[in-house]
Amino acid sequence: MEYIKTYVTFLKGFLQTSVKIRVLFDCSNGSTGLIIKELFQNHENIEIVLVNDMMDGDFPGHGPNPLDQGVGDFMKAAVTQNKVDMGVVFDGDGDRVFFFDDLGGPLDSYEVFGYIKKYFKTPYVVDVRALVEFTMPQEEVIETKVGRYFVVKAMKEKNAELGVEYSGHFYFKDFFYTDSGILAAIHMLNYLSELKQDGKSLSDVKQKNHFVRLSETNFAVVSVDDAISKLSKHFSTQGKTETMDGISVYTKDFALNARGAATEPVIRFSLVARDTETLQRVLGEAKEVLGIDA
Repeated sequence: MEYIKTYVTFLKGFLQTSVKIRVLFDCSNGSTGLIIKELFQNHENIEIVLVNDMMDGDFPGHGPNPLDQGVGDFMKAAVTQNKVDMGVVFDGDGDRVFFFDDLGGPLDSYEVFGYIKKYFKTPYVVDVRALVEFTMPQEEVIETKVGRYFVVKAMKEKNAELGVEYSGHFYFKDFFYTDSGILAAIHMLNYLSELKQDGKSLSDVKQKNHFVRLSETNFAVVSVDDAISKLSKHFSTQGKTETMDGISVYTKDFALNARGAATEPVIRFSLVARDTETLQRVLGEAKEVLGIDA
């Protein structure tokens, strides 16, 4: 299995840590355990705690999808019990990754983007779920439709070095314009090393956003087109509407995106707002428009 050593040698070229770090890797009983063990074996600065690292197609740990209900609670407990500086959970094939701070608090993909972006030249590419005009108006970012094809296409056209999707995909020019959970973890380790040099932890620097975010929510509908039309009619009078991917609506108090799933009659609904009260109000309006019970 020399290809593992070749791959690990490639990955080590990106790793730059100078202080001791203790990190928990949850491999979701997928393929990343093979690489993580080899990558950090006898590393002078990085001590690893491995969970669910044995490949098993029955996924006895918690299933292969880190977004499944309960994974966040599992990671919070694992991080605090093992007293690590950071928790990392991969999906089954390792192309997606999610992070947790030293207190077990989850970091969404756009927060992680905020930490590692400094290692890459602008512009950056993000998907429409970021709702960038509301959440990061000062960033030099390019917004795309959701999906690997669209992110990679935009990165190549704009010579972008970093692309990020809400779903935990991080794309790198230096990784052949594709997504790598392990490489994203390496960049987070580099960032954490800098923090620890300054005597800080991830929980110390957790971003104080001017908004709150609703996790992407799925609404089952009879017709995606009709549902999008109803949402557009209701919300378009409240602010600016864009139609890059479904509809995005921007107002001074909130922004939302609603798009149809590719393979099922489902609306994917993303929402950010200035405060929790506004978030709940807009979510309630959307459910009412779609005829969904609260």
